[in-house]
Amino acid sequence: MRRLSAWAVILSALTASLATPVLAASSQAPVFFRDSEVEDSLRAMAAPLLLKAGLEPGSVSIRVVLSPSVNVYTAPERTLVLSSAVVMGQPPEKVAALLAHGVAHLAHGDMPTLANHRETDEKTTISGIRTLAGLTMIGLTVLSRGDGAESSKAINSYMVADPFPAEYPIYNSGQEAAADREALRLLADQRWPVRGLVSVFQDGGGQDQRADDHQSAFVRTHRLTDDRIGAMRNEAELLVADDGPLPGEVSERLSWAAEKMSALLDPPEKTLMRDRADKSDRAARYGRAIALARQNDLPASLSLLDGLLAEDPSSPFLRQARGRVLFTHADVRAALQDYRSASDMRPDDALLALDWASAANEQADVPAIRAVIPRLEEILSRVAEPDTAGPLWAALGVAYGKCGDDVMASYALAEEALLKGEKSKAAYLGAKAARAMAHSDRHWRRAREITELASAGR
Repeated sequence: MRRLSAWAVILSALTASLATPVLAASSQAPVFFRDSEVEDSLRAMAAPLLLKAGLEPGSVSIRVVLSPSVNVYTAPERTLVLSSAVVMGQPPEKVAALLAHGVAHLAHGDMPTLANHRETDEKTTISGIRTLAGLTMIGLTVLSRGDGAESSKAINSYMVADPFPAEYPIYNSGQEAAADREALRLLADQRWPVRGLVSVFQDGGGQDQRADDHQSAFVRTHRLTDDRIGAMRNEAELLVADDGPLPGEVSERLSWAAEKMSALLDPPEKTLMRDRADKSDRAARYGRAIALARQNDLPASLSLLDGLLAEDPSSPFLRQARGRVLFTHADVRAALQDYRSASDMRPDDALLALDWASAANEQADVPAIRAVIPRLEEILSRVAEPDTAGPLWAALGVAYGKCGDDVMASYALAEEALLKGEKSKAAYLGAKAARAMAHSDRHWRRAREITELASAGR
């Protein structure tokens, strides 16, 4: 049976019933790439910008949407969305600049409206942008045995699709002008390169006279004009004396994450040409290890990963990468050890815990499953984002079921169903769990609440 790759998270659940070639899904829905290392590198870069803007870094979610166009925008619940083209295709200085621009919009409370570029009317509400914020998640079957070429073709055919085929978010001119000035200030205050944002704007310049369908997604979202670019250039020149290079660690972590994404999303042949065997830097060996795994050369892939781990044994992401390679090549028991080690290194990391849980559930090893359950429950006591909490509840429900605890399985799956908006299912499972629980059980009240919330909305 084809395995669902753990390189990305699918919102609905991590169960066998979901192990399908999901990239064939409707191209109308944005596809979000979820990876702990990628998101962590972006959070590390964004953190000082957020603090300077008066925002608590832990209160902001950062997501990467698969798109061939450079773009960044805000979404509800303090979510900052970057396109994969930003992470994979831009140098760290430009990524920092785009993050600063997005942070400025967040700090000002800016929410874009949704405009339809195939019709003449402009939508005046932002209710639909919640779909863009991460409630549609698609898994990437990129490491399955024998599926490398097929998956690469599917992914890259999707990547050329318009990321906003019907609607795209836009900011008004006042919001943009304020965000431009604030972004430059944030960069200068950190002594980071201020010309990066001007360079991004210049890359998209000269398109303001084109029809909407012939403009890039970033231009459609941010409405670049020659006057705006000129004003930005003049403002940046006043600040350039105070800027400097990005911190080496921040830049290196982002470059490492970009290499991982490219190795996962590009055809493996392209990665192996870029990261040739004679290139010995760590990022190249990392990318080559992923590409070789996708070509089913397990010994060569593991050899590279083991070498990297020997150099950096405390890296949870390298340990996770090794586990993923083993998992997708059917050595689930060995993968389970790597996943647990990775999660133990970062016990607060939801996506690492999810990998560990999926391997334990796949192995159907009851002691291993019992070991992961407390980790899932502890993380769920803190995690609020639906696109993270949903898969965690699903994994917890499966774990309880495999341990023979049908009551807690029903409860956990009721939580997941409520997050997904499956109200009938949530009401049924919540009521089922509540009936079997003692009134003193700490989950009983919540099970009843789920039932009432789901029933009221039907």
